Amino acid sequence: MQITLNDGNVRTSPAMLDFIRTQASRAFAAFGDRIHSLTVSLVDENGPRGGDDKSCRVSANVSGLGFISVRATGPDYYASMRDAIRKAGRAASHRLQRRR
Repeated sequence: MQITLNDGNVRTSPAMLDFIRTQASRAFAAFGDRIHSLTVSLVDENGPRGGDDKSCRVSANVSGLGFISVRATGPDYYASMRDAIRKAGRAASHRLQRRR
């Protein structure tokens, strides 16, 4: 699975990319190599004003299902990444079951 991290003006680290890889491998374990790409985009909605405004959008290209895009917002980037990746995994599972 190819993972792309779009961080704009958000400071990211290699640890964040490792976190994304770990979360994605858990969320999409049932899909094997059907996940072609995963794009993770991070945004600080309110800038320096603070609050639960760290947003993460995840887009997954799943063979046979097309693109799945979800968004989560939380108090920090790790929480929003975790939640968005889990949502994407659930959405992919749901879409797969509907096709059966």
